[in-house]
Amino acid sequence: MIEFHYGQLVRCECTFSTSDVSVDPDDVYFAFRAPGDAATTTYHYGVDDEIVKTDTGDYYVDLDASTAGRWQYRWYSTGSGQAGVYREFRVLDAQI
Repeated sequence: MIEFHYGQLVRCECTFSTSDVSVDPDDVYFAFRAPGDAATTTYHYGVDDEIVKTDTGDYYVDLDASTAGRWQYRWYSTGSGQAGVYREFRVLDAQI
């Protein structure tokens, strides 16, 4: 599992593609859960500014790793270019 230090800005990137060609899906979503959170936060591209598009099919969200523990996130899309991927990372406790 990838580890980050407490307080780091964590860039969560995703590329949507079909047959190795980048595509823009109809709708792109990013959902995450920080350690200790009971609820999942979901962003929708074009509605929420947190999702940034850098090129065809390429998107990212920066998360403020201000909570130690295991973070979970998922990129997914609907309609044309439908896909999904789940990832997680750990934020280490601040020792000082």
